[in-house]
Amino acid sequence: MNDLENRLSRTLTGAAGRAPHAPGTLARAVEARYRRRRQRGRALLAAAAVVVLAGGTSHALLGEDVRAVPATSATTAATSDEARLMALPEPIERAWPGAVRKIPARMPDGRAFQPLAFLDERTLLVTTQQRSEVADAVHAYDLESGDLRKIANVPTSEGAALFSSGFTVGAGQVVWWTNLEDGRTQIWSVPLAGGEARVVDTIERSGPDTQGVDGLAVTGDRVVFSVNAGGVFAVPLGGGTAKPVEGGAGLHLLSWPWAGTVDMRGPQEPQFGTIRNLETGETRTALVRPGEKEVTCGLTVCIGWAADGTAFHRSRDGSREKASPCGPSIPPGRFCATVVGSDRRPLGVALYDTTTGKAADLGIRPAEGSTATTGTATTKGTIGTGPRVIWTPRIEGDQPLLSYLVGDTRYVVDLRKIG
Repeated sequence: MNDLENRLSRTLTGAAGRAPHAPGTLARAVEARYRRRRQRGRALLAAAAVVVLAGGTSHALLGEDVRAVPATSATTAATSDEARLMALPEPIERAWPGAVRKIPARMPDGRAFQPLAFLDERTLLVTTQQRSEVADAVHAYDLESGDLRKIANVPTSEGAALFSSGFTVGAGQVVWWTNLEDGRTQIWSVPLAGGEARVVDTIERSGPDTQGVDGLAVTGDRVVFSVNAGGVFAVPLGGGTAKPVEGGAGLHLLSWPWAGTVDMRGPQEPQFGTIRNLETGETRTALVRPGEKEVTCGLTVCIGWAADGTAFHRSRDGSREKASPCGPSIPPGRFCATVVGSDRRPLGVALYDTTTGKAADLGIRPAEGSTATTGTATTKGTIGTGPRVIWTPRIEGDQPLLSYLVGDTRYVVDLRKIG
């Protein structure tokens, strides 16, 4: 780690320690956002958070993939120790060159697209969109050549209440789900080689809280999924009737075969604090220390607030604990995106590696003269003294793909290639 990285790491850690403790309503707000977000599908890997910086406090509002303001040259020369300590780290393409690719923000015909997952090291699964958040087709995008191979159209079901979400890949298939207005949920599938999408199963609504899928995966010849009300189910990939998975009652998928609970039942019961392997029956319980609050866990990492009000991240077993510069993330993983600079003078956004403490500049800059609404932001030009808005990519768990826009360039980062 070079001197600048050391200073940045110390600064971020100190900022985390000085941050005001999260209000008691944060857990409920995060939980509500978590449920809504999972309804839209866990494979929306490049969604973003709006961070409104005003009045000495940072507030996170979840939103979808957005276009960040292009990075400009360095701001005014730093003249104080504080300014130097709050400097941006080196750009991500220099920090981890083997992990970063830059591609056009749109297809040659002008269509927007959304990267979802790596099919292999050079190929992305993407959806094109007829309008914001509404996928009309799935494609394979070659990062080397820029070629786009259409896999299939994404049908819009008659009576759809929520559009196609949760795209994921397995066993040579792409699967996703759609909600209908009558409360039923359809699971769809199409071969990666191409073809016509078909309905794998239609899940009937059995209660007021059962609408929608909040986790989806393919394992062997089955599609496994969990529903918002809790419970893990499986249906043959070739079609059939969904049946409960043994041991999955009341649980939510985290990362197959692991599932757990997402309800906050007090300080000693974090989200996904106890998880169960639905193939082997093994359970893992995260360590929670006295006085800690709002602890949330991923497969291997937990985050939360320590008894002294500082944010932390650590392994499930309590080891490798460090102060964290990152905000709430559900579920957390090795990497997170964090704002660099002060609340009144945000400089940009860095990708922070919780394992090594190294950070890299993503090239995202504050949007001047913007105001934030719930989950979105509306640009109104330079309108005076409103809060400054900065977009931070959301990284869910240990997903390998980070994708975000800066101007007319889309950055594609393979997190598996960061040593």
